Amino acid sequence: MLTFLDVTGLVYVAKDPELSYTPAQTAVVKFSVAANRQWTDDGGTKHQESCFIDCTAWNKLAELVSKNVAKGDPLYVTGTLRQETWDKDGHKQSKHSLTLMRVVFLKPKAESDSKGDDIPF
Repeated sequence: MLTFLDVTGLVYVAKDPELSYTPAQTAVVKFSVAANRQWTDDGGTKHQESCFIDCTAWNKLAELVSKNVAKGDPLYVTGTLRQETWDKDGHKQSKHSLTLMRVVFLKPKAESDSKGDDIPF
C-alpha cells in the first residue's frame, strides 16, 4: 500500500535560501524555516517553543524561492516530510526535513510583487 505524509504550515524563513545547480543543471535551493508554538499550562505559566526545519525545493520553484525569499519572510508551505540519517563520530544522527511542493509568498505588497503567489512544484 502506498503511503505518504505531507506537511503544511505557516512558517518564517530562519536562514536565507542558497541556490545551486546539480551537474545536470537542475536548480536546487536549501533554506531553513521556523514554526513557533505558544501555550499556557494549567498553572498559568506561558511557554513558547520553536521548531526549525530544513527545506529543499527543486527546478522552477527553487529559482523562484531564491529570488523572492529572505530571512524573516513569512511563507505558507506544503512539502513531503523526509528523515535524513548519517553517522558522525560513530554515532547515528538524524533529522527531519521538507521537500517543498508548494510555496505561497506572504510578504506585504510593498516589499514584493509576489504577494500571495501560489507556486506549485
